[in-house]
Amino acid sequence: MCGRIVLSSSIEAIAAAFGIADPARHLIHLAPRYNIKPGEALAIVRTGTFGDRELVPLTWGFIPREAKVPGRRQINARAETVDKIWPWRHAFRERRCLVVVDGFYEPEKYPGTKKTKQQWFFRLKSKGPMALAGLWDQWHEGKPDYAATCAVITTTPNELIASMGHERMPVIVKERDYTRWLDPKIHDRTMLDDILMPYPSDLMEGWPVGTRVNNPKLDDASLIAQTDDE
Repeated sequence: MCGRIVLSSSIEAIAAAFGIADPARHLIHLAPRYNIKPGEALAIVRTGTFGDRELVPLTWGFIPREAKVPGRRQINARAETVDKIWPWRHAFRERRCLVVVDGFYEPEKYPGTKKTKQQWFFRLKSKGPMALAGLWDQWHEGKPDYAATCAVITTTPNELIASMGHERMPVIVKERDYTRWLDPKIHDRTMLDDILMPYPSDLMEGWPVGTRVNNPKLDDASLIAQTDDE
């Protein structure tokens, strides 16, 4: 499960990495964040009305447009069933997106308990912004009320993350697959299966960062500093 996210890259770096033209018109202000939690805005890349890529802030906590009431907002969708079950299947066919992050946290638990021993921070060895596979939707309750939301797709862990005792990891989309993932004309799951796989371990790095990230009031670069605390 992916429940906390880091995004500290500049809007210029994000625009260059994701092919965003005129980034200033997409996100007016993008401050470095080291503890983005569910219910807050994530930066996502999606296909715009005219086929270009657009960068927009959407609330992390998915509400399908078919819902009669908002209900419980879900932050993660499982890759194994994302094309088959509600509330994901329609968004998977028509509203896929890339969630822009610099890294993410995963908790290590004490054996046999639900108590968090410490958090681990993971990122690409390249240290640049990366794309998590995501879904977005816009829920309406009459007019003009609406809520635009998103979720992150998770899959089975690679060797690095599994070695920390984690059972899931977010789907990380390779740069070569951005266009295919965002293509609204692709509806067939079989054409996207190779994207919904664990990212290669040798391209990632991770280290323990303690439990301070569990405090939602904390949000600074010290949260991703390596710690040996047990």
